[in-house]
Amino acid sequence: MNMSFGRYEGKPVAWVLLEDFQYFTWMDSNGMREYQEIKFAIQLACAFDKLPFKNVICRGTCNGQNPVTRLALYNGMYNGEHWFCDKCDPYRNGAFSGTLTYINKVEEVVGCGKDLQIIIKAMANAKGVPRRKTSRSLKIFFGY
Repeated sequence: MNMSFGRYEGKPVAWVLLEDFQYFTWMDSNGMREYQEIKFAIQLACAFDKLPFKNVICRGTCNGQNPVTRLALYNGMYNGEHWFCDKCDPYRNGAFSGTLTYINKVEEVVGCGKDLQIIIKAMANAKGVPRRKTSRSLKIFFGY
């Protein structure tokens, strides 16, 4: 499905989701939740969340032996890619107690302010999004 209006008219919804996720948060905050494009973006976000993180390794004590399940943010901000598995404790790497937030789903990124788009792109790269985001490659990546 392509966007049928606005500055991204003609662009695949999947492309907009990955390149300007804030556009959908803007649509939502402006009462456009019933638009087909935002409904499709929500479906894509759910499909995205089910994909494993496969292009990153755990930075915890397992030394990359376990599959990555989350990204750790320090004080709610993106400060580089600090990926961890469920078995490793990121605090053992030196973070102060209570300072980390874990992200592994799109909905958890919404409150990340100015870092939102950087985090979405980091997650997409970690999940193996194609470098060239064509309609065809995005259909294959998202499985629709």
